Formats: sequence, C-alpha cells, structure tokens
Amino acid sequence: MQYLLQVLPAIPAVLAVTCGLYFFLAHQWKERYKAQSRGVKIAAFFLTGWLVMFIYVTQIMSFGNGMGQLINLRPLHDFYIAWRYGSDNAQGIWQFLLNIIMFVPLGLLLPIVSKKYRCWHRTICAAFVLSLATEVLQLISMRGTDIDDLIANTLGGVMGYALFVICQQISLKKQAETKNVHVGHAQLVISVLVIALILLPFAGIRMLDGSTPYGSLYYGHLMPQKVKIETDISDQETDGKVYKYTEQISLSDLQDKLLASSGLSGTWQDGDGSSYVSRLLDGDAAIYIYNYRKWDVILADDGHSTAKLSLDALKQYAETDMEQYGIAADEVTFVKMPFLHSGSAKHTIVLAHRA
Repeated sequence: MQYLLQVLPAIPAVLAVTCGLYFFLAHQWKERYKAQSRGVKIAAFFLTGWLVMFIYVTQIMSFGNGMGQLINLRPLHDFYIAWRYGSDNAQGIWQFLLNIIMFVPLGLLLPIVSKKYRCWHRTICAAFVLSLATEVLQLISMRGTDIDDLIANTLGGVMGYALFVICQQISLKKQAETKNVHVGHAQLVISVLVIALILLPFAGIRMLDGSTPYGSLYYGHLMPQKVKIETDISDQETDGKVYKYTEQISLSDLQDKLLASSGLSGTWQDGDGSSYVSRLLDGDAAIYIYNYRKWDVILADDGHSTAKLSLDALKQYAETDMEQYGIAADEVTFVKMPFLHSGSAKHTIVLAHRA
C-alpha cells in the first residue's frame, strides 16, 4: 500500500510520457502501425505505459530508508525466514510477490504485440534480461540490487505468459466450436499449473502463520559490529516461545470505553476478517478496532462538520492509557496524520514513537 501511494502522484506524468512516446513510435513505424489490428495497438499502448511506469518505479522513485543492504546475493532467504519464524519477520516475501505482479503485464502483453514472443523461452528471456539490466543500473546508481528481484521479475514474466496462453486457448476453443475442430487442452492445463505453482509458496506461508498461537522474534537481519552479551548464548540456531497474545480487555468492554470517551453513538459492526475487527460509523466520524485491541478514533476535519472529540482530548485519553503501562507522556512523540475515509480527509492522532 505504501508503494501504491507513492506511485499515484506520478500517474499523470507517466500517462503524458506514455502518450508522447507511443505516438512518436507509431509515427516512426507508420506502415507497420497501420497494418496492426486494433487489439494489438491497444496492447502496445499499455505495454508502453507499463515500461514508462517500470522505469519510474525502479530508477526514479525513492523507496526504503537507506539502511538496507546494497547487494543481496542470498536467493529466497526470506522464504526460509518466513517458514521458520513467520511472515512477520520476513516482510520481504510480500515485496517478492509485488515484484512478480509487476512483471505480469510484460509477459501478457509482449506476445500480443509481437508474434516472435509467442513462445515460452523468448518471453522468459525478455523478462530476465530486462530485470538483470535494471538490477545492474540500480547497483551503479547505489539504489541496491537483489537477486530475489531478478527471480521474482522472471517469474512474473512466466506468469504473464501463462495468462496469455490461457486467454489464447480459450479464444481458440471458441473458434473451434463454431468450426467443429478439436483443440487440445495440454497448454491450458500446463499454464494453470504454472500459475498455481508460483502462488503456492505464498499460500503455504499464510497457512503456517495461522497454525500456532505463538510467534517468533528473529534477529538474523541485524548486522552489528560489536555485541556485548552478559550471559552464555549458543551460536546454534534454535527457537522458543517468546511471546503470546493475552487479552487484557474484552472487545465489548473496549467498545463501551471508546464510546464513552469519544462521545460518538451508533451500532458496532463486525469486521471484514482482515483489516479490522469491529467498527462504528457516526456521520463523518468513525471508530475502528483492529487485532490485539489496537484502535483508531477518526474525526471529521474537512470543514463540513464538527468533531465530537478534540485532538487535545484524544491526546489526553492516550496519555491516560499509557500510564497503565508505565509510559510517561514526555517519553513519547505525538503526530497528527491525515487519514482518508469515504472520500473525505480525516485526521487521527497516533502515538508515533518514544522520544
């Protein structure tokens, strides 16, 4: 989601560059362009847009905090960490999935635009070479290079080509039915299996995450120069039950407490099972409760309505809660952050970090 929000402001500029580049290329190859079908022309436009956006994301857009490794040559290490210690300790696997998705349009659109890429090996090579060139450029520009990006991008090209084959086989089958011609299903089945195999590791990791009530803390990504340990510790890898969630307040009690403090009214609604546990909507204001009893009180601040609880009052409420855990108000920093909900700009006060 963070990367999506970074991309959105660049879309108008990307669209303008895409249109300019597309019409320039169409003018350069005028005869070839006129001979193409409408579907190929549309695919070529979207492929051009994808290439412009890809260059922006990989070579121009800023990301990360500058604290990561410049070079990662350990392939699929995050998957091992996710399997061993849970996906919370290996957020890189979801970045891996995004890199797969990012190259799907290339594998899907390239064989539509050019017939010479309507074979597995050429499309895979195109995805591999483009990704390799990108990683080399990122290394030269000190943006960092990662072998997992190369693997994920190539798999994305494979997945995109599999989608192309599926669409092609469905189209051929419809044409064959009108002509009473038999069309084999081998390529269709293979393409479906390829997509399933690419996505299977992510599904397996999600299943493992929910198979135990315990979590793990993983420190392998830390690379300190000097560590002082006052007790004996083994250099052998091991694991243990280091934390377990214990309910300190029931959901119903928390709902009552938030209603009393915020002054809002309404009926609580059950969550969607992923993003929030429960919510209450009162006009432009809202209360959201998440897993582990985390919560947000969102108040309208768009000039069309009056907040029922001021930010100062909300800050005081947060300080009172922190006292229960022995955290003094002068030990933390509060920030006011924008929050979008139902098309209007809202604000919520959040506990940012210890000062």
